[in-house]
Amino acid sequence: MHRFNIHGLDLSALNKVLRSSFPDLSYEIVDDSLRFLALTTSQEEDIKTLIFALKASSAYRDKSSERTSVFVRSKQSLRNSRDVHAELERRGDLVWLGEGLALLSGGFLTVKRALERYWFEYATKEVGAEELENPALWSAKVANQSEYLSDFPHEATFIFGAKRDSRSIACVSQATAQDASFWKKLDASSISDSISLLGFCQPSVCTSCYYALGQRSNLSDAFYTTYNRVFRNEGTTRLDRLLSFSVRDTIAVGSDEFVRYAREMFLSKAKEFVRAISIEAEVSRATDPFFASKASKLFFQKTADLKHEIQAFIPCDNQCIAVGSVNLHLQTFGARFSMNVDSGVASSACFGIGFERLAYALFSQNGPDHSKWDKSILGVLGLR
Repeated sequence: MHRFNIHGLDLSALNKVLRSSFPDLSYEIVDDSLRFLALTTSQEEDIKTLIFALKASSAYRDKSSERTSVFVRSKQSLRNSRDVHAELERRGDLVWLGEGLALLSGGFLTVKRALERYWFEYATKEVGAEELENPALWSAKVANQSEYLSDFPHEATFIFGAKRDSRSIACVSQATAQDASFWKKLDASSISDSISLLGFCQPSVCTSCYYALGQRSNLSDAFYTTYNRVFRNEGTTRLDRLLSFSVRDTIAVGSDEFVRYAREMFLSKAKEFVRAISIEAEVSRATDPFFASKASKLFFQKTADLKHEIQAFIPCDNQCIAVGSVNLHLQTFGARFSMNVDSGVASSACFGIGFERLAYALFSQNGPDHSKWDKSILGVLGLR
């Protein structure tokens, strides 16, 4: 039995990173003790590093608590006791095509599209961002340069296709005709040598834009925006955990001074939106899940104040979900994608909104029939 002292740790954060970093390990938490039945030496060292980073970030948070919550909305939601999924499914607004694959229509789609328009108008008119349209796939080159998949391999999804020769095409056709579930056992199937990797389903919409901007030679302080679907290998039959969902990013690229100004502008807009739409939410400092070998990343994000999330309250679950985030990348992507300005390597920041999650939060707080929502909310969405 391996035991670790976790006194004073945020158990929600601990569980989050343990599930991400060690999905195959079983553990229990008893009082102030984290217990594993068996660990390798490497796993034991990684968990020690993880716990150290969590304790360090917790201590920093305690010393700077005034910076933890940037803005907290007063509690004004209807606090529905029931989960809105069942009502949306009954109405036909939500149909599950598979785990994490939601077909949307009716009132839910109406609200989602209204949110998309709102943030498109913000990016293109209020900010004056140049719009970029990106494919939903990354090439191997983009994936490698981003280093995203090495940081978050548990989120990775891939696209395979038949190789471009007659034997492979015939093999794929025969395999699918004989066994409709062939894709569940590719390793053991004769089809495996007839397909090839075509690309990666993008887990973020801004990354391919950084790759494209790295091809430009005349970058200056500027805003960009892009909209597309992203993919995360975490699909469930819940609207807050989809395999495929839509996101708009508003991006700032340029000098460090400009990008830091843009980040503050993005945070100000996040607070303004929370107020305007009367959603119970907070804009607070946050971190991404991480792998234990890179545990210092969490402490760096905390102390450097790099990531903030819009956390919206879901009454039926009595918990919050992230519906958007503001991220300051410093020169990370500038260096990875060779984005340069006159002062040197470019800095970057982005403001992303997940539309299915945001719409879900609104329905959860205000009820499944959007026509009965407060007129002030409908006015913001242009639906009154």
